[in-house]
Amino acid sequence: MAGRGLIFGKVEVADAAGTILAHTVPVGDTRWNKGRVISAADVALAVGAGVAQLTVARLGIDDVGEDVAAASLAARLAGPGLAPLQAAHGRARERSRMFTKMFLQKGRLL
Repeated sequence: MAGRGLIFGKVEVADAAGTILAHTVPVGDTRWNKGRVISAADVALAVGAGVAQLTVARLGIDDVGEDVAAASLAARLAGPGLAPLQAAHGRARERSRMFTKMFLQKGRLL
């Protein structure tokens, strides 16, 4: 049986526990960053701050989080000259294993 897919959209704050925040939002005197997993305590804070809805993602059974997917991609792209770094905000990051200089001249890479 196929798993339920990703659900993305606005939900009432009361229904947001366990979801992943899709956008950075102000909540009271703080800012919650994209990617935050909303806890029951977060729901209480958001309600207390007057937040009615949040745009969130709820992963399906067969889905993986964006940082897990990005880390997997970075690991597959790594090789003799590249080392994967920790994924953040769904971005695959690599570090050069060699000292390299790049020169640009009139918009061209030399």
